[in-house]
Amino acid sequence: MGTGNEINFDQKVLEIFKSQILCMVRKTYPGAKYVVELKGDDPWCCLDIPLGESCNYKLSVNYDMKAITVECVNPKRPITPKGAELIRHILSEQTNAHNEDWGKSFVWVSASVKYPGLEDIKDDGVYKYELYRIYSENPQSVVDKILGWAGELYIITECCS
Repeated sequence: MGTGNEINFDQKVLEIFKSQILCMVRKTYPGAKYVVELKGDDPWCCLDIPLGESCNYKLSVNYDMKAITVECVNPKRPITPKGAELIRHILSEQTNAHNEDWGKSFVWVSASVKYPGLEDIKDDGVYKYELYRIYSENPQSVVDKILGWAGELYIITECCS
């Protein structure tokens, strides 16, 4: 039994994500926002980044990097099949996760992602501890990863919708 002094690394990761990482991402994407969405049974606490000049798409990254989506928010301007395939290829390659079919509005979605370098960690507590170390010691590396995804997706959504 614990002493009551255990550190809740999940909560610490969420706090850093909501404060530091969100603020850093907003320097490049001022429209980025923190939202809590109900996806299935669990709420997603995620960062939403509008993509493209007309913001027809959004990239959502869950606070613990275990879920990422690219979603069409304007069905009147769908992405071309070639653009959708490019997005699926890029995110599958960069996250080592595969697209899960969640319906028409999602171009790419996976709830089986893990932060790069932590893919082999099976224990959720150990994963959250390692993620906390990364978030607290080098939040810029997390921001760079998110901005890298958003930058590539922004270009694709602009030229392929």
